Amino acid sequence: MHPHGRYLIFYHEHASMLRIERVMHGARDIGSDDFDVAAG
Repeated sequence: MHPHGRYLIFYHEHASMLRIERVMHGARDIGSDDFDVAAG
């Protein structure tokens, strides 16, 4: 996770690639139900 302004950027780093998974506003009440843990 990386904060940028009012947003949180969730990403995965690979050897030569950065994959943005999700961008969410920081004012949100973020909980585990916001993420699909089965899609790994």
